[in-house]
Amino acid sequence: MPMQDLTISGPVAVFGDIDATKLRSSLTLFEAVRPHALFPAALNR
Repeated sequence: MPMQDLTISGPVAVFGDIDATKLRSSLTLFEAVRPHALFPAALNR
């Protein structure tokens, strides 16, 4: 199930603090390299 479809309120609830930080870092890097609407949407969750 894609993260944007989850009913849980954020990545910390799904992954925990450390992995949520890693996810945010990765999404920020991916957005910088190749902009796509998915990345800001995920970062704003």
